[in-house]
Order: sequence, then C-alpha cells, then structure tokens
Amino acid sequence: MRSVIVCEGRDDLWFIGYYLYKVLHWEECKPKLWCTAYLPNVTSDQRTLYMSSPDKYNRVLIFSSGGQDNIKALLDDWIDLNEKNPSSAIDSIVIFRDCDDRPPDELAHTMEAWFSNHKAWLPDHFALKNNEPLRIQKEIDEIDVVTTILPVLIPFDESGAIETLLLKAIEDSGKEGAYVAQSARSYIDSAKDNVFPRYLNKQRLFTKAKYSAAIAITNPDHSTGTFKDFMLSTPWDESASIKTHMEKVVQLITGQLN
Repeated sequence: MRSVIVCEGRDDLWFIGYYLYKVLHWEECKPKLWCTAYLPNVTSDQRTLYMSSPDKYNRVLIFSSGGQDNIKALLDDWIDLNEKNPSSAIDSIVIFRDCDDRPPDELAHTMEAWFSNHKAWLPDHFALKNNEPLRIQKEIDEIDVVTTILPVLIPFDESGAIETLLLKAIEDSGKEGAYVAQSARSYIDSAKDNVFPRYLNKQRLFTKAKYSAAIAITNPDHSTGTFKDFMLSTPWDESASIKTHMEKVVQLITGQLN
C-alpha cells in the first residue's frame, strides 16, 4: 500500500509522523522503499518524511507542502505520476488541513477545483466531503488505476487548527487537564481586545496562544520550547479526540478503506 499525506506546514508533518510512530509503531524508511520507480519532486520550502509499517507492506510519504497554495500543483504532479506509472500508482492521498474559521465541508468543496485538470479520473458526481474517502480512477495501459482521496480538515466540529486538537487532548486527560484547558481559553479570549494587533493579529495566532498557555501550566519546562517540545510534554496520542480525527487516516493508509 503506497500512500501520500499532504499537509501545509512542518508542524503538521511532525504531528502526523509522531502519531504513526507512537500508535502504529511505524518507522522512518528510505524513499526507495516507498517506490522504486519514481519519487515526487520537492522544492526548498517543502519537507518530506517517508515511513513504513513494521512489516514494510504499507508505506507513506508525509509531504509538507509549504502552504495551501502549493497543494493543487502537488496533486497535479502526483496524478501525472500515476498516469506515467500505472503499475506503481499511488493508492491513496490524504489532504490534511486546518479549518481555521471555515466550516469543514465548505472548505472541502473549494478543494474540488484542485482536480480540474484530471476530469477523466473523476466520477460523474464528484464532490469532496470532510473525512469521507472518495475513489478516482482511470484505465491506463489496460490497468484500472484507482486512487482514494481523503480530505481530513481539522477540527471536525469547531473552528481551529491542529493546536485545537492538542488542547482538547489536555482537556481529555482528566479533571485537572480540563480545568487548565478551559482556563487557557478564557485567559486568551479575555486578553484579545488588549493585545490586538500588536501580538495576536491573526485568528491562527489566538489558536496557538491558547495551546501555549495550557502548556505553560501543564509542563512549564517546555513552555519556551519548540512545537516538538510542546508535543512531547503531553500524552496527546492517547486522547480520544485525536484518535477520532486520525481514525480514517490510519484505516486508509493500512488498506482498510480501499
């Protein structure tokens, strides 16, 4: 099983990779294990992480796109690779993005235009929905090539980003964690009018600030560290909310949804 998970930033790449390592015991692998026929192009502002399951059967490329504006071109490239290599095609592509302040299904709908150059692959009623797999396919050299597309736009049930899920993981950890998470949200919300626009001038920064405020309490030794330090300071991989958001990703890249 050969898969790609495309995300926007390096923090997302690290989050996904660490989750696969902690929960599924996947390990980083050499690119050639992912595919011997070809490797996708990577620019200087993009990052990649190749991982495989313990039995080496399932392999994934986690691809940090360097921003949402780059994702369409990447999808074009990967579908073109399928056209040229039908016997070594990419089996599944996960599009992992933050919702920020947009409804997930509305955001998924806007992504349908990213496939406009590949209409021969698309079903008659092509519609992307959040967290729902959709198969695109085309016969090439007498091979029926099928690729499953899965949009995962987080969080599913509120506005926010990956830090929203990590804050929810703290909240899920127990009574104390719930108090810390709720207090962090209230603190940042109450400061909003007084720190805008000098410090928190984007909604994305408010989301990050709430998570950082919680980490400052739950693990002050890591409160001035990097995103990786923040991630390591909480057993977020055990959170029911995180597992819910990652469930279909795991099912898809392990062949359970194909």
